[in-house]
Amino acid sequence: MALLYVLNALKKEFDLSLVIAHLNHMIRKGDAERDARFVKRCAEKLKLPVVIESEDITKIAKESKASVEEAARMVRYDFYQRAARQFEADKIALGHTADDQAETVLMRMIRGSGLLGLSGIPPVRNLKRQAIIRPLIDVSKDEIKKFLKQGKISFRKDITNTQSIYFRNKIRQQLIPFLKREFNPEIKKILKETGKNLRVDYDYLLKCAKARFKKYGSCTAKRIKIDTAFLNEDIAIQRMIIREAIKMIKGNLNSITYGHWEDLNRMLKKSEGWSLDLPGGVVVRRMKDSLVFLKGRTEINNNSPAVRYSLKIPGRTKILEVNKTIKADFVKKPKELKFKKFQNKEYFDFEKLKLPLSIRFKKSKDRIKPLGMQRHKRLKQLFIDEKIPAERRRSMPLAISGNKIIWVCGVKRSDYAKITDETKRILNLKIE
Repeated sequence: MALLYVLNALKKEFDLSLVIAHLNHMIRKGDAERDARFVKRCAEKLKLPVVIESEDITKIAKESKASVEEAARMVRYDFYQRAARQFEADKIALGHTADDQAETVLMRMIRGSGLLGLSGIPPVRNLKRQAIIRPLIDVSKDEIKKFLKQGKISFRKDITNTQSIYFRNKIRQQLIPFLKREFNPEIKKILKETGKNLRVDYDYLLKCAKARFKKYGSCTAKRIKIDTAFLNEDIAIQRMIIREAIKMIKGNLNSITYGHWEDLNRMLKKSEGWSLDLPGGVVVRRMKDSLVFLKGRTEINNNSPAVRYSLKIPGRTKILEVNKTIKADFVKKPKELKFKKFQNKEYFDFEKLKLPLSIRFKKSKDRIKPLGMQRHKRLKQLFIDEKIPAERRRSMPLAISGNKIIWVCGVKRSDYAKITDETKRILNLKIE
C-alpha cells in the first residue's frame, strides 16, 4: 500500500501509468477474499485499473513437489508478467523493503550461497519484456509504517507472516531479534549494507564474465557451446561464465544449489565424455574441446560428436537421449563357456577391447561384423534383418571399442572380443 501511494503521488512528475495487480493465493480462505475486495475498493478510490486473479497455491505446490513458498513465488511472478503484457507495462514495481533484504541475505547465508545469493534482492532485475523494480528496497519497515500512519492509509495484515512454519518467518521473528538483542542492535542495517557491497563486487565480476563469454561462447536457440579454453580463466570467472550459460538456457538460476556447483567442479576435472543433469531440464556435456549446455532431451543428431559417452568400467553410464543406462562390470569365467542368453546383456573378452569404450548412435555407412559371421554387414541391413522399425534405429545405443561397433545394444553383438578358452577377464555390458 505504501508503494502504491508513493507511485501514485509521483505519477505526474515521472509520467507514470499505473495498474494494480493482486493475486489471491487461496491460502487464508476468507481473509484472502477480503484482501481481494480491499484491493478492488482501493483501485476504485484511486481510479486505477486493477487485475485480480486466484490460484490454489497449496494444490500447485503438491503437484509440482515444491514448497508453498516456492510455488507461490513462481505463480506470482508469472501472474505479474502476464498482467504487465496485458497492459503493455514495461516495469513491475514490487514492495520489498530493507527488512526483506536483511532477511534474504541471512537466509541465503544459512542455506549456503555464492556472491550473487549473498548480495540479496536486486533493486532492478531485467526480464525479457519488462524490468522488475523495487523502489522501497532501502526503506525500513518502521519507516513504511510511519508513512502509512501519517497518511492515514489503510492496509491489511497477512496472518501467514506471523506463522513460524515458514523459514523466512523464523528468521524474521526468532533469529534477527536474537541477533539484534545479543550481538548487534544494527544487525538489519549491517546485513542490508553487506548485501549492497557484495552486489557491487558481483556486478563487476559479471561484467568481466560477459566479456569472456563472448570470447569463448557461441549460442543457438537450443544449445550453448563454450570453448574449454575458458578453463584457463580464474575460477571465479569460470563460474560466472557457466552461470551465464545456465541462465540463458534455463531462463533463471532457480534450484541451482551449491551441491550442483560442486558436481560441476568435480566433473570439469575429467576429460571428454561426461554428461550432467541439472534442475529445470538442463543438460551439460563435456566434449573434446567444448562444454555444451542443452535444454532437455534434444533430437539425436547422429553426426554430432556431442552424443558420445565414455563408459564407466565398472559403473553405470546414463544415456540421456533414450533414458537408458549401460551397466559395466566384471564377471567370473564359468567352467564351461556357456552364458544364458539375454537380449539386454552381452559378454566380452576385456583384454581384446581397445579402451576407452564409448556409446554413440548410428552414423551413415556404419558396419558391424555380427557374431559367427565372416563378413561385415551394413547397420541398415542388420536393422532390416532384425525387424527393427525405422523410427527406432536412430535411437539404438551402439557400444564402441576403438572404431569398431562391438554391440548394437539390445539387438546384436559383434564377433570382435568374443569369449574363448584363453579369455582371462570377462566384461559384462547390460542395458537397463
